[in-house]
Amino acid sequence: TWLFGAQHFVAAQAFYCLVYFGPTQLREVLPSLPLSLLGCVGALPSAVSLLVGPTLSERADRSRDADNSPSRGRFRAAWLGTTLALLCILASGLMLLLGASLAAAGHASSPRPLLGMPPATLCSGLALLATWLAFPAASFSAGPFWALHHASQPAELRAVSAR
Repeated sequence: TWLFGAQHFVAAQAFYCLVYFGPTQLREVLPSLPLSLLGCVGALPSAVSLLVGPTLSERADRSRDADNSPSRGRFRAAWLGTTLALLCILASGLMLLLGASLAAAGHASSPRPLLGMPPATLCSGLALLATWLAFPAASFSAGPFWALHHASQPAELRAVSAR
C-alpha cells in the first residue's frame, strides 16, 4: 500500500505540473506560436506515454526472477519510473526557483541571452522540459505497479480488485 501511495503521489504531481503550469510555461517559452500548434506541442508528453508505456511494461513483464516470476522486473520498472519522475519534478522546481531569482536580481532581460532567450525564460523552458519528462516516467511506472498489485492478491479477489 505504501508503494501505491508513493507512486500515486509522484504521478499526481507530474500530472498537475503538466496540466496547470505547462500551458503557461509553454506560452512563455514560445510566445509567437499559434495556439493550435501550442496545443499540439503540449500534447507531446501524452503521446510519448502512449507510445513508450506499453513497450516498457511488456519488457518489465518479460524480465524474470530465479523462480520464473516477473515480480522483480515489475518492481524495478515501477520504482525506476517513479524515481525518475520525482527527480524530474525536483529539477523542474529548482529551475523555476533559479529563474525567479534571476528575474528578481534583474537578469530577466539580460543583454546576453542564452539560446536566444533571457536566462529567466530559459530556466522556465528547462523546468517545462523536466516536467515533460516526469509525466511519461510516472505514467509508464503505473502499469508495472498494478501488475505487482494484482499478482499479490488472492486469486478469488483479482476479479474485483481495483484496476
